[in-house]
Amino acid sequence: MTYGACHEIRLSNAVLFGARSMSEFGVRITPLASGDEDREEVHSQSRRRLQITPGVESDEVNSAFREFVEARGGHASPFVVRDHTEYEAPEKTLWYDLEDVHSDDWTAYTVDGKIEFPLFRGYESGGHRRYRRITKPDSKGFRIWWNDDEITSGVEIDYGRGVVVFSYIPRSGRLYFAGTYNLCVRFDGEFGFAAASQYATDVETFELVELIGEEDYAPSSENDEYRAALGRTDDELSALIENFKELVN
Repeated sequence: MTYGACHEIRLSNAVLFGARSMSEFGVRITPLASGDEDREEVHSQSRRRLQITPGVESDEVNSAFREFVEARGGHASPFVVRDHTEYEAPEKTLWYDLEDVHSDDWTAYTVDGKIEFPLFRGYESGGHRRYRRITKPDSKGFRIWWNDDEITSGVEIDYGRGVVVFSYIPRSGRLYFAGTYNLCVRFDGEFGFAAASQYATDVETFELVELIGEEDYAPSSENDEYRAALGRTDDELSALIENFKELVN
């Protein structure tokens, strides 16, 4: 079995109630002898981390959650959640500033003669602007604009990938979108179950981390060949296991 795509199944909101959401920015700070700091961005965008302490829930909720964890294989299979601390985008959130897109850049967005724009949510403050990738937009109530004009034709929205496909090249200006979105996440760190009743168990605090790239779905490590095998085909994985058996014997 391989684990690549995010499972289109949502963790129950009954478990997520009271979750605390944070953003990881991946900045490496090196203090210099002069007293200055050298700041290096390890990742081009932030990703969400959710801390959840469910407390004692009903036997039904606890039992369903344990089934959910086992079915996902713990950390192995990514799934979908809603970040309730940022439940909705603003009425209009900056998506692209097309003034920043030069004529030579259009080839990077062109696929089969159409223009594909991945969805990003823009954050602006004090002249600074940052973007965060949105991979799981919700189709309900999703809207897009070019400047002040709402776009209702000439576009196709791929909600599974978080991509909007234009049948034409948009003019210079700004693109906006509005709507809710989900996060593709996996379990992070270890967590256990404590006995809550004779019927079910109570889960302790656990964390979820957002996946923002294919490298997160199938992380590789030179020191962990089995982990590096995630994302390979069944035949490749079987061959790898057989090679390990030969080495052991």
